[in-house]
Amino acid sequence: MSKPIKFLLIEDNMTDIKITELIFKKAKINNSLSVVKTGEEALKYLKNQDQYINDEQYPAPDVILMDIKMPGIDGFDTTEHIRKLDNYKNIPIIILTTSVRPDDVNKSFEIGANDYIPKPITVENLMSSLSKLGFTMTIFKRGETA
Repeated sequence: MSKPIKFLLIEDNMTDIKITELIFKKAKINNSLSVVKTGEEALKYLKNQDQYINDEQYPAPDVILMDIKMPGIDGFDTTEHIRKLDNYKNIPIIILTTSVRPDDVNKSFEIGANDYIPKPITVENLMSSLSKLGFTMTIFKRGETA
């Protein structure tokens, strides 16, 4: 069995957060999902600052899922900041966004994103993206548990 993946979702839209959580729950994905709502919060989380000081409660992620359209520091700037952090300069970043504009797609890859998934996210497109990055998600069939 593969090791559970620790995800950090950076998303300001509560509906999109709930949809992502629901996808994980319905698919019985055995991976942790931490959520922050802004780029600023994400950087504090990754640096274990302020309320994110407890790294057991706020574990270092294996993969970052991030919206690009957020107030304050947007997903583009957040990605650039993350790429400058020694511990996270190589962490896989998957952009999740409603934008399918070629400029947004190209910019995402230019600044260091590893993949780009247009919303709405599905189990299939997330698994495909992770597979391209060398990850295997642990999913349980109906009736199975961890």
